[in-house]
Amino acid sequence: GAVFVTGSSTNGSGNTDIVTYRLNSTNGTLAWSTITNGSGSGSNDKGNAIILSGANVVVAGEIYNNTTGLDQTTIKYDGGSGSIIFQEDYDYLNATNRGTSLVRDSTGNIATVGTALNGSQYEYHTVLLDSTGVQLFVNQEATGLTSLLSDPKVTCDTIAHHFYCVGEKMKTSRDIFVYQITPSGNTSWNLVIDGTGNSEVDAGTSISVNGIGVV
Repeated sequence: GAVFVTGSSTNGSGNTDIVTYRLNSTNGTLAWSTITNGSGSGSNDKGNAIILSGANVVVAGEIYNNTTGLDQTTIKYDGGSGSIIFQEDYDYLNATNRGTSLVRDSTGNIATVGTALNGSQYEYHTVLLDSTGVQLFVNQEATGLTSLLSDPKVTCDTIAHHFYCVGEKMKTSRDIFVYQITPSGNTSWNLVIDGTGNSEVDAGTSISVNGIGVV
């Protein structure tokens, strides 16, 4: 068996690169490691989430490129060798973009959700790729927030292929934000949940859905 790990590693220049490891599940020995970095000099790159895709592995994170700045990235690695099968960087407005969570549906499509800075406020952007890395849609949802306390997460049901995201949104206060995305990329419903202390800070930090769509 294999254990896959992703994160960041500090290089000789004092900056970070995306690092991904494959370990032997029996004894923890290293099978392979791979470093992925952006084109921007002095960049700080990071792998934030990892999932399996058949015999391969997919990482979501953030990567700094010369012309577009910090981008959301989705990288599919060969599970046997660690070589890159595809890397798709997503940029919005040449601003700050981060990939924070990803999920694979039962057909092999991969949805990555992350944060994108639009002026002074953050949005959640969900990018759907097919199994070869071709972009199928981008879904955008405003949060009304100028700072973030939690990273958005995404999951998917196995039958209808709806995607579900959770995070935070500014209403009268900072509240839990949950919404559903259709297979074509449209938001079909959203829900803002406030705690009993109406002026207090609330945030969604994780999400799961069963096979019949109960979130």
